[in-house]
Amino acid sequence: MKKTISTLALCSLCLASVDANAALDEEKILRQLESLQKTVISQQAVIEELKRKIQAN
Repeated sequence: MKKTISTLALCSLCLASVDANAALDEEKILRQLESLQKTVISQQAVIEELKRKIQAN
């Protein structure tokens, strides 16, 4: 019985650790996504400026 309880406790700790790592990975992914979105916005502004210059010439 004690072995079963300790095994269950160990499994619970492992699952909690995996869940915590998944949350950290999710935060990292969200930060990267935000960074990529900012990059796209910046690049789009450059593209629009270049289009204006081409049309002006």
